[in-house]
Amino acid sequence: MNIQSWSNLIYKYYFERELGDRVILHISMQDLIDFAKDLDVEIANGRGATSFDDIFIRNDFVRKFWYNTDGNKDLKDLQKKINHIANLAINEEDYVVLLSIVALLIMPICENDELELHGRDYYGHLYKFLISNGFVKGKQGDTDKWSRSFLGTIHLDKIWLCIDNWAKDNNLNYKSNLVISDNGATQYALSLMKESLLSPSKIQRFGILFDKAGLVPRANIGDTRLLSAFSNYYAQIGIPLSKYKTLTGTDNKEYLTSVLHSEYQRWDGTTKIKERDRKTGRTRIESGNTCYPLLLSMEYDVLTDEMNFALHLYCSDIEDIEDLNFKTESTNTPLPPVYIKNDGYASRPFPIKDDEISSIFKNREGTYGIYEVNERTMKGRFVVTDYYLLKQYKNKYISTNEFVKGEFYFAVIRNEALDKFQSWILSNNAKLISNNILGGFYSAFRIQHAIEESEQGNSLRFKKEIKCRSVNNLEIKSEADSEVVLLSKLLPAQFEITGIDISQDKIYAVSVNTLHRNSSELAYDHEKNLWVLKVFTNLFQLGKDFQLYCNESPIPYGKTYRFSDFILPNTFKELSLDKLGMMSEEKFSVGLQLPNNIINNNLINWAFLSLQMKHAPAKAISPKIYQERDFLLYAITSASYETDKWIITTEWLKSIRDRLMQDVDDGESAPKSDKYALQNALADYFRMGYINYAYTERGLRLVANRPTLVLLTPDYEKIVSPGLNGKKMYSFKCTDNQFKCLLTGGRTIALIRDIEKQQKALGISVEFVESTDILMPQTVYIYAQSRSSFKQLAERCHLLYQDNLYSNALLEDLPSVDDYKEMKKVNGYEQDLFLVKHFRSIDYKKMSDLYPDRVAKGRCLTNAEIDKEEYDKNNDVVVFFPGTRDETCVLIDNGRMIEIDKYWGHFIGMRLQNAQVLQYDEDKELIILPQQIRLPLLYARALTLITGKTPSATFGSRAYNVVGQNPLIKACKPETILRKLGQN
Repeated sequence: MNIQSWSNLIYKYYFERELGDRVILHISMQDLIDFAKDLDVEIANGRGATSFDDIFIRNDFVRKFWYNTDGNKDLKDLQKKINHIANLAINEEDYVVLLSIVALLIMPICENDELELHGRDYYGHLYKFLISNGFVKGKQGDTDKWSRSFLGTIHLDKIWLCIDNWAKDNNLNYKSNLVISDNGATQYALSLMKESLLSPSKIQRFGILFDKAGLVPRANIGDTRLLSAFSNYYAQIGIPLSKYKTLTGTDNKEYLTSVLHSEYQRWDGTTKIKERDRKTGRTRIESGNTCYPLLLSMEYDVLTDEMNFALHLYCSDIEDIEDLNFKTESTNTPLPPVYIKNDGYASRPFPIKDDEISSIFKNREGTYGIYEVNERTMKGRFVVTDYYLLKQYKNKYISTNEFVKGEFYFAVIRNEALDKFQSWILSNNAKLISNNILGGFYSAFRIQHAIEESEQGNSLRFKKEIKCRSVNNLEIKSEADSEVVLLSKLLPAQFEITGIDISQDKIYAVSVNTLHRNSSELAYDHEKNLWVLKVFTNLFQLGKDFQLYCNESPIPYGKTYRFSDFILPNTFKELSLDKLGMMSEEKFSVGLQLPNNIINNNLINWAFLSLQMKHAPAKAISPKIYQERDFLLYAITSASYETDKWIITTEWLKSIRDRLMQDVDDGESAPKSDKYALQNALADYFRMGYINYAYTERGLRLVANRPTLVLLTPDYEKIVSPGLNGKKMYSFKCTDNQFKCLLTGGRTIALIRDIEKQQKALGISVEFVESTDILMPQTVYIYAQSRSSFKQLAERCHLLYQDNLYSNALLEDLPSVDDYKEMKKVNGYEQDLFLVKHFRSIDYKKMSDLYPDRVAKGRCLTNAEIDKEEYDKNNDVVVFFPGTRDETCVLIDNGRMIEIDKYWGHFIGMRLQNAQVLQYDEDKELIILPQQIRLPLLYARALTLITGKTPSATFGSRAYNVVGQNPLIKACKPETILRKLGQN
């Protein structure tokens, strides 16, 4: 290691750990030592940090800091050394090295959380730290009167300025806290203290503080209320009285207010704490309540000015949770069941009874809470504030924090606070609707066009800077290196534009880089807060680049756009999976391509199969046409080109889902299944082979597979005839007279049209089966008398084709549930989630007792019937943070908590409890499982690709057609599948 290596390590500690958006330069010497061990960086003689003790690693940092310096080093020598390092770094523009200087100066403050520091006495602690760690010579208790000028002498202000500029140039979310005043010595020290007084571990506990104070995200909370919350609950997040006095003192109060406000704005309502256990190296997670906002909702009759109020639950991060059943915290009164829609809002508001209104709103800083019956740590909370800004949502009005110039609003203001808002009310020409609402505590005003902001409310300020953002568009991500953003021709484009007056300003799409300059005006959608551009029909504009203009001027820093067709990559970035369905070094399936030794294993008697197919009756093929509406698959396909980056993100997929479903979701009449729409679609995409995906520590990894022909299993009919002595005789008859392939993997419209053109030449037939799900593509089947036709089609259209029955070959090599469990016990990642209160554990034995009757009666199992109140801390399968983005499934094996895949986890749980839940219907040839359980990924794919049809989902069950009557296949036999899954 050298000073550059140590500086790079400090950079990684500050900027490359996953600690959220905020970057705080808080670091102790022990933090640096532990981080070096975590990464096992090379310290000396080719040996990593784990080979050395803490003192050796610390001394290496000290030695490398003093490199090329001899003698009895004192504070003046250190000042010269720092100036030399800083000047060299600045001259060579190697600003990362400056971080090691700042880290050294911050460490004295971070060493002891109990120190009561002020700017004037920082220097004494600095000197003691430098002596005790061997940076300078001296004895504990010595003082150096020269030390108070130390920070000025090393030009700390210049170092901060260089770090700020470097961070800005590299898009790093950091800016220092240096404010120069006449008292330079104190101000220099304060700039360091403001980086280190609140450690990241303390700041992540602010969620607990906000929860204790009865707050909730998205409320119009002022700084005074936040400071009050801190004063009341600082001790409960581990801040000692001495540190509290320092933070609330004159020097730091403004800084504390800024941090409180910033953390409240980013708070997601959780109280989750992540901490690394220095003894075990494991990350321990603790979590209590998760608080979601109840927003004020209003129905308004324009003819009578009558207003009816309710509270509307908003949950931004819930993806997979069934009906929610809430009760009020004060009276335990049950509320109507709700589910969370794609936009985060509950399916209906909770009405407020007249007798409840007064009790809720009489306290100016009051709260009203509800809790979920089956998940008591999940809470909804309404916070009483001085004002609420209401904007149209569907056929109602709902409180918002977005204040757009020129937009229509209702302002609901507390009568006690009217004087503060009087000038704002007048300047916006607000019309008083009523001065006696919400128990007589509030007045309601109607603002036709908002034209003035207010300093009284954090959310009553316009965004000043004109900016444009593409929102939920079908963007075509391609391998072409271009600064032009490609938008699909299939849908209008949508843009969010801030910093303008939506009632006065005009937005245009203006063609660029062309002799003919054409323009089209965008229309504003008030409910979506978006500007909408229809796809060009003008031939002069079609296919041309364009930019957005506000009135006569281009929008600053705006991008260039173009409407385009979707693009089929030349080479696909294929995701490899192991036999467990995970990303690992043990590659089993590259995209959809199976190993040759499996495909070449002659599992089928082809001659006998062909002979039987000759005698099968001809089947009619559907004459339906291709609709060109496979929007989600087109987008994924274009973004799956070969690159070192992972282009597709969960957020991007959600934006496409939101766009495709925004016209379908019409509020309370929307299909209930919409809440699972994206999750179900991606699961079916994987089952059908369109995509591969895996969840990793760094998030979702998803790509389209290369276009592929998958050979499906021919259908057989079981024929029963009388035999000797009254016994039944069974025979099997093939009912398919042609081979059948599923076209899977990625696709574009052009690819489908190219395949259609090959029908006559190759003697194939193409069939299209429509889907009622807007997110699902049309299913494409290709029929041929000979398998050689599929080979020729694959060659002509650049498709993957492996000549074997795909499912049978895949199932032959998949591991059993017992195999998976043993592998995880040996090499699984250990977790420590025993302190997390938000969990779900299923009583699989009870599920196995109840489920057969539910299947017979066509009824579903509810979570309430099968969930356990407590889990076995020695041996069990548990899901923590269920239904959220932090969901984690673990196997507890003799007290060890091992992270496992949730889908495999269900089958391990059933195995542990000796529960046989899956049902096999021999007559219908179906393997049936309850909605709470999903098959491991590759099992789900193998069973789906037997027939090339997604499993049916009805009455709380999912059913796979397994064609159990086919005598030529072995791996696809139902009894074989169930045995591997531990279910027979």
